[in-house]
Amino acid sequence: MTISALGMRETYKKIILDHEVVRCHLCKLEEGDADDVTEKPRLFAALKGHVFRPVHMLIKEPLVLFLSIYTGLAFGITYGF
Repeated sequence: MTISALGMRETYKKIILDHEVVRCHLCKLEEGDADDVTEKPRLFAALKGHVFRPVHMLIKEPLVLFLSIYTGLAFGITYGF
């Protein structure tokens, strides 16, 4: 299941809009219209998106927590024997 998720596109609206802004800004840089240069994402920004957001969802969304526990138990029972 995790491997199939690697090919999926992002569905979170804020992330999609951020990617669109970066793409638009890069097009302007190529044309020479942009004044400032974009910075590379920092380590904390990468951790925030890839680690803190799922942990936040585990804490704030009871359905995500329940399904995670259920899936963990199901895999544990299945592969424990």
